[in-house]
Amino acid sequence: MKKLTSLAPALALLLALFACGKAAVAVPNAPLILGEKYLLDLDYDQAILQFEQAIVIEPKNPRPYVGQMVVWAADPGRPESPPAWPKLPGLPTLPDGARKPEDILPVIFNWYKTRDLPDFLRKLIDALLRQWPDAQWLKDELGKLNGTEQPTESTTKENPKAKPPLIKITGYSADGTQINYYVTFEYNSDGTIKRRNEYNADGTLSIYSTCEYNSDEILKRYNWYDADGTLGHYFTYEYNSDGTKKESAGYNADGTQDSYGTWEYNVDGTEKKTEQYNMDGALQGYSTYEYNSDGTLKTTNAYGADGALNSYHIREYNSDGTAKRTNIYSSDGTLSGYNTCEYGTW
Repeated sequence: MKKLTSLAPALALLLALFACGKAAVAVPNAPLILGEKYLLDLDYDQAILQFEQAIVIEPKNPRPYVGQMVVWAADPGRPESPPAWPKLPGLPTLPDGARKPEDILPVIFNWYKTRDLPDFLRKLIDALLRQWPDAQWLKDELGKLNGTEQPTESTTKENPKAKPPLIKITGYSADGTQINYYVTFEYNSDGTIKRRNEYNADGTLSIYSTCEYNSDEILKRYNWYDADGTLGHYFTYEYNSDGTKKESAGYNADGTQDSYGTWEYNVDGTEKKTEQYNMDGALQGYSTYEYNSDGTLKTTNAYGADGALNSYHIREYNSDGTAKRTNIYSSDGTLSGYNTCEYGTW
């Protein structure tokens, strides 16, 4: 049975698994502010013009694109098919084939919630209620936001998940002839990860982990267990006001803290660097991240405390933007192994 005697590999894997978390929203520029003002006034033509200018200024800031999504969903004169928005970290993915506002806008509303923008979201829903005063689904959304939702016969159904769920990661030797391990995932009804199970090549459970979330579906605690169910270690998280991770704290099973981690971000909100420290404040290691031109994660570089490169991972993707394969290299560029991803359906 694998015991959690060393958390360095586990912490690195934890950071890699959740590197796709909430992306930061850049500081709003003037056209973005105007665009959102026009959006609240239901002046969709002017809102679109301002959002286009905001994108020129900050092409990797997801917020003006989200404003465009609201316009496309709410404007009665919109085109039938949505525009081809770029793949950016943190940009919500709209349900395939959805055309009704009640199927599209709740996904966008959730984006504003996770970016700590409840005041703007309330104003937006109030504005949309001027356009659709009898829309019970909007009233329900406002009730959720204000914590005053009452059960009704017309409560909206949960939107279908936009992307297929990751159900299995399989780790192979460099030549692909040997399976070293595999990982399976279990999910909550809202699509968040509930449990992660790591197995040895022979199919015996090695370790597993569980996730706990805040009411707004933001990860608040990550627990690691031995195969027999004994808690070995856990992490808690603090967040910035824009929803990005600020700091993690690592604890032993008895609740004594033994480590902490910090995050740094690029100007577009993507993760730039994560660092791990012991409780004496000594750096234990760090990782840096590189991205493709479409904003997807390309390379993760893992360094020791002395700044020496230990390993790096290069990710490949399927046509739908889901991760396909991650190649793991030693510091000298030798392929040491790789893992592949399998997806299911909701």
